[in-house]
Amino acid sequence: MNNREPLVSIVMNCYNSDRFLKEAIDSIYAQTYQNWEIIFWDNCSTDRSASIAKSYDEKLKYFLAEQTTTLSIARNCALRKVNGDYVSFLDCDDLYLPNKLKTQLAFMKSKGAVLSYGSWIKINERGEEINKYVMKESFDNKFEEFLKGYYVNFQTLMIDNSYLKRNKISFDENLSFSPDFNIVLRIA
Repeated sequence: MNNREPLVSIVMNCYNSDRFLKEAIDSIYAQTYQNWEIIFWDNCSTDRSASIAKSYDEKLKYFLAEQTTTLSIARNCALRKVNGDYVSFLDCDDLYLPNKLKTQLAFMKSKGAVLSYGSWIKINERGEEINKYVMKESFDNKFEEFLKGYYVNFQTLMIDNSYLKRNKISFDENLSFSPDFNIVLRIA
């Protein structure tokens, strides 16, 4: 039996995001759960994003797109580079709280869940809290609830990678709006 801790792949899609990029990456490095990798997909940035990303160690795997693409295409390209048992996402202007991966992974393992999401805090550029969205803890099928309204913050998602691969689920590259909602709805 393999007792290793599951690897979590954190996908970061980047296009000219140097303003808050270091803080975003540092929030991953500050995680209490340490078995993770960053799949950093640079969508042909022309700012300092590449040099910031490349300044980190081998846990950050840097990939440069051949040409700038839509976000759905870029996310699918990054997903093909994922090695982890679980996949999470972090935009370059967002942050993870230190226990995000540990708490979410423990919950998913205890429930046998293929997808989870959680509460989030909206902050301004100075890091001051603007609003807080607290999700009720529940474990059930949310499909009908999602049809009435979508309230999942993409940065809080964690998905079982084997489920994605087994069911050939990826971002719909034909959608110009809410490909994250589409992927969550298809899993639900």
